Amino acid sequence: MTCCIRNIAAPILALILFPTALLARDGDLDPKFGTNQNGIERVSFDQGVFNRDDASDVLVLQDGSIVLVGTVDIGSVTGLGIARLTADGAPHPDGNTVITSSDFFLRATAVVQQSGDGMLVVAGSYFDNVAQEGPFWLVCRMTVEGEPDLAFGSDGVHDGCATGFADGMLTKGTINDVVVQPNGRIVAAGVYVDDNQIPRAALSALTPLGSADANFADDGMGADNLTMPFPQVMFSSSFRALQLGVGGRLVAAGAAAPDADSEFLVAVYDEDGDPAAGFGISGRVLLPVDLGPVGAQEDVAEGVVALADGRIIAAGSAQTDENSGSGGILFKLESNGMPDLTFNGSGRRVIVFGGAIIRFSDLAVDSKDRIVLTGTLADASTPFYSVVLAMRLTSFGGFDPTFFSDIGLNAFSFDTDENEFNFVAPSRATSVVLQGEHALIAGSVQGPINQFDSNFAVARLGDDVLFRNGFEAGL
Repeated sequence: MTCCIRNIAAPILALILFPTALLARDGDLDPKFGTNQNGIERVSFDQGVFNRDDASDVLVLQDGSIVLVGTVDIGSVTGLGIARLTADGAPHPDGNTVITSSDFFLRATAVVQQSGDGMLVVAGSYFDNVAQEGPFWLVCRMTVEGEPDLAFGSDGVHDGCATGFADGMLTKGTINDVVVQPNGRIVAAGVYVDDNQIPRAALSALTPLGSADANFADDGMGADNLTMPFPQVMFSSSFRALQLGVGGRLVAAGAAAPDADSEFLVAVYDEDGDPAAGFGISGRVLLPVDLGPVGAQEDVAEGVVALADGRIIAAGSAQTDENSGSGGILFKLESNGMPDLTFNGSGRRVIVFGGAIIRFSDLAVDSKDRIVLTGTLADASTPFYSVVLAMRLTSFGGFDPTFFSDIGLNAFSFDTDENEFNFVAPSRATSVVLQGEHALIAGSVQGPINQFDSNFAVARLGDDVLFRNGFEAGL
């Protein structure tokens, strides 16, 4: 069911795209998902000149339906796009929503559903198109139908949106992930740009009604409601992912660049944003990968999972050469930040295929403790033509041969219709979430070459129950 991808070099195709068994199997596209029942659903908002719609996150709601969030081109500005799908990937009767403001570029990067009232919290950033300033942190709260919560925030950008974080002021930078604590507090992780224009990894929090939470930590330098892993050190860093951990801990991952190169960064905080005692140094660890030469070691964690026993898995990519070469990287840590030596014997797993560019963007852990990864795959000679990468490892870091191929990997395009030029449009995966034992992978697919349009896209991968006796088992 994986379509033929002509823009990936033949050796990589032979290694990756063709399993030893040609029958449909665990990890293949689910033929019961999507309007055309091909395992993929694309969503186009078609509101701008170029219709550039890019999905950043996917969420399974309490009722089983699916939400995609991202950024939508509407011409002179961009808006927050919220796409609704049924549990099986068909367009939802409630339709899609775009939140716009004529004076601001709005960008969505993450979504979470609050457990109490089921409201959606969408986080990202905005740019002031009039003052030509930004980006700044942004969090919006709305119903699942996309109606703004008028009691939340309302700081002038849009109804139902909040912009006041550290000391209640505008926070320059962007939010990359968000969680909601059991008490309703909203915690955001991302990049804070300080007065010296240095990007810094940071957490900040809002009350359930969208005001700055003065009870959430401080930056060590006098500002309330802002915590950074390196408050006194002047080098760039970022948080790319955030999860709630055991005991209410906040587990964040990203990158830090103490010199010309960057390293994986994992930081753990207590529920009030103070560095977790007993984890690394001051609640943080730096994890160098160093696959490339000095000066070409851009190593970044893009996703993180906090396990129920306190251990942590972080995944991302590591630069392998001075050009565009990249490999996929995972670290598994003990609850104190030390490497988990049961994982590949070292606490680290490197995924590199000769001639291929691999970048992991997100991960999830299923009920059997297997690690489901997504990201992008491309040939180093044609990096523009990326396809979606789906991979599964055992809990010990080995390839899972029961997942699609002998190396536990599937690669496919969100573009199911090749055009007259006989190529498949580039695809980019940004997020993975589990729907039962099925993996939902979200991202974007670009339009024809030399054009700027793109669509939201989501794929569902079937499991061994679905394919064991035909397709009758279903979800």
